[in-house]
Amino acid sequence: MSLVVVIVVVIVILLFLLVFTLGFFMGLGRKKKDIALIEKEQQLQKKTQENIISRFLFEDKEDISTKGEESLIYPIKIINRGYRRIKKYIKIKQIVNQLKEIQTVRYFRKYLLSYIGIAVLVFGFGYFVKFAVSATVVPISGRFIISVFISLLIIAVSHFIRKKYKTFSSILMGGALGSLYITFTISFYVYNIFTNLQIFGIFFILTTFSVALSIFYNRFELMLLAVIAGFIGPIFSSFDFNEARILLIYILVLDIGAIFISVRFKNFFIRLIPALFTGGYMIFWMRYCLMNNDYEGFNIDFFILTLIYLVLVILAVIYNVKTKTSYKPYELMAVLVINLIYYSIGMYMLNELNPDYKGIYTAVVAIFNIIFLIIILQFRKDSSEQLIYFFVIISLLFLTLIPPVELVGKSITMIWAVEIVLLMWVSIKLDIKMLKLVSTFLMIGLTASFVLDVIDNYIVISVNAPDKRLLINKSFISGIMTSLGLGLNVIIMGKSHDKYLLKPVRMSHLRVFIAVVAIGALYISLHSEILYHLTLSVEDSSLLNMYMGIYNFAFILISVVILTFINKKSLRLFSGIIAVLSTAFFFSVYLYDIIAVRDHLLLFLSISMKEFILHLVLITFILFIIFFAYVNMKKMNKLTRRISQWISTFLIIAVLITEIDHLIVINNHGSGIPVSSVLASAHYFYYTIFWAFSALFLSVYALLFNDKELIRISIFIIFATLIKLFAVDVSNIDTWERTFSYISVGIITLFIAFVRQRLFERLDQDKSHVFKNV
Repeated sequence: MSLVVVIVVVIVILLFLLVFTLGFFMGLGRKKKDIALIEKEQQLQKKTQENIISRFLFEDKEDISTKGEESLIYPIKIINRGYRRIKKYIKIKQIVNQLKEIQTVRYFRKYLLSYIGIAVLVFGFGYFVKFAVSATVVPISGRFIISVFISLLIIAVSHFIRKKYKTFSSILMGGALGSLYITFTISFYVYNIFTNLQIFGIFFILTTFSVALSIFYNRFELMLLAVIAGFIGPIFSSFDFNEARILLIYILVLDIGAIFISVRFKNFFIRLIPALFTGGYMIFWMRYCLMNNDYEGFNIDFFILTLIYLVLVILAVIYNVKTKTSYKPYELMAVLVINLIYYSIGMYMLNELNPDYKGIYTAVVAIFNIIFLIIILQFRKDSSEQLIYFFVIISLLFLTLIPPVELVGKSITMIWAVEIVLLMWVSIKLDIKMLKLVSTFLMIGLTASFVLDVIDNYIVISVNAPDKRLLINKSFISGIMTSLGLGLNVIIMGKSHDKYLLKPVRMSHLRVFIAVVAIGALYISLHSEILYHLTLSVEDSSLLNMYMGIYNFAFILISVVILTFINKKSLRLFSGIIAVLSTAFFFSVYLYDIIAVRDHLLLFLSISMKEFILHLVLITFILFIIFFAYVNMKKMNKLTRRISQWISTFLIIAVLITEIDHLIVINNHGSGIPVSSVLASAHYFYYTIFWAFSALFLSVYALLFNDKELIRISIFIIFATLIKLFAVDVSNIDTWERTFSYISVGIITLFIAFVRQRLFERLDQDKSHVFKNV
């Protein structure tokens, strides 16, 4: 019975092989047919063009004859319309033909069915071995021998047809080698037919044999299929990561074999596939260790991992170094990804082995890349400048990570802040668009990480929060590095010649957005740091808010001053908006905090006069914000200058007049007069006098600098003062205050009138002088 089953299975497998072989042979005759089809398509295209033009001309013939002089132009319009359609059709056809002519596309169109057949066949072998050993019909050794025998038989058949059918024989032999990998893999991992040493020797011999065959036949398909099958082997065997060390050695052997093939063959897949499978296995291995807390033997595994990393980097660069060819962006990206995966896994392993060595490990990775560069220059002194730049930059990348890694607390935010700058610089220097995308997405991660750090920092802010060193702590330094990294990226991106990162995202718009985020990160970092330390020392909440107001307006003032030196119209207008919003924020929030601090001072609630006087710093900052905003706005057109003069003047008067309330209330403290009565007196008499003297100051300034707009503003203010004096103040102030108000306002009004007349006389003189010259 068992013999019958064996014979049936062998016949089925051979039939599968025969079907796919015949399918391939039948496809060989398509080459001449393809040429004939191309000729027919060209003839059809020519006929289509003629038919379209004639159809348009025929359909519109009657219309053309009925139109007068315009009928001479109409046929041209028809031809142009038809020509556009023909051109569009031809363009699409050309794109299709160009795609067909691409070497990779032509290769896969020709041999895709062969690859599918081999894949199914190899899968059948793996399933056959695994299923058969589980059955009781045929012993393990019998099914194992059958699988090996059929694989060797396929190798022999492919050897005999290699001269006539080179590519197909290579695909067939590669599939057979892959089936051998899978057979031995399942036999070892699942059924323990071989010992560790035996299977290592078998894999080494099998890899060496595959490499030798690929070199002998001068076909990369052999090694490509063999390597793919070899990497899929552990998946077929339902590999258990308890034996991770064997898996690492197995992968190392496959990667070394791939190096010998990549030296000979240009194809990028022979370098990409080992890196992809190796990275995938490493990630799943780390996931297994994390979920099961399995960290036994990490010392030896770490050493093997380092060997794999070195082999993969050599695999990625060796062909281009040998042939002195330039690197494509995706090839350089492969080297970067290999470094980042190795570094990430190594940092995770060191976290369990000894976290104190993380800084040393970061330096070692940088040294590895420097050694790679030195070795390359030793063998090829005329190596690609692109590769030299790339390894230098990767080395700098890891060297700059040493301080944040060694810093107490260790923040991923600081690491990413360094990486985005170097990656963006590399992308601009080497013109690698992929790195720009990576750096941009890393900025998103950096911003998210920074936001989480800020939330954690704000949560712990309280009177009972633990003390920490001012400006020298993890949260503040990570925030500053975030802002600095984003800001440097804005500068570096300005050197790029690309208009778009990815359509429709413009580089200019992205730079503005990143600049705003960088400024926001700087503001929040300083705000949280100052608030943290003030909360520990200041008990009064209103005083604390006033101090934070000083910081807020200081930050805004610095920003407006910087905008003064940037020659952009939109930023000038923006500075004016900032000044208006800052003043509104002062009146809606901080004015009430200052009043509360004043009241607490008068009630002797642990607030001193020195602390209250500090609110003048806040007032000073607001006044300077308004002033520099006006300086920016007056550089625009004449209308904007006039409007900004009016708004700035009224904002300054509004801010300064609030100080009158504080002076009057403090001066009358202890007199027994209610605060409401004191404030009413200030609003009736002192406000009027302040308005009048403000108008006087503006008129003097207008006279000195010949500013007609300021004299208009002073006239408006003095008229408002007169209305207020006679309509409101007269019935609410005493005789002395009334007398002083009449005399002072009258004198100031006369002086303003004199200034106005004087300015208009100067204007008339200037006009007459101009006319005389004309």
